[in-house]
Amino acid sequence: MGSDFSTVKSRKVTFCSICKAMMSHPVSINCGHSYCKSCTQSHYCNVSSKTGWKMLGCPLCSSPFSLENLRPNKELETITDMIKGIEGQDHDTVCEEHEEKLNRFCGDDGQLLCWRCCWEDQHKGHTLFAVNDVY
Repeated sequence: MGSDFSTVKSRKVTFCSICKAMMSHPVSINCGHSYCKSCTQSHYCNVSSKTGWKMLGCPLCSSPFSLENLRPNKELETITDMIKGIEGQDHDTVCEEHEEKLNRFCGDDGQLLCWRCCWEDQHKGHTLFAVNDVY
């Protein structure tokens, strides 16, 4: 399981590069980049009102997009909802099964895990984050 552990920072995945906050109602544009729905709409309206353009460039890669092509990103919304759901929980709690500190978050199941739980078959192949990375 060690090679399956994702070291991708969840902040990079779940934070909007327009507003610099965790995404709210994430949408993807043609190029695959995702932003908050409201940020994308505001960006589009601000630029198109100044230029009159119907197609704009992605803020990250400049690939063209229009508002008609926005797609809700349900997977990313699920991840952000799970992260928001564990905020405020006591992260010094201990795994009941292994009596180890819960310091991992399973993005697929939305569960806090200890390092030993990460090696079990039920989490094999799942996307795991260090708890410190999701805050």
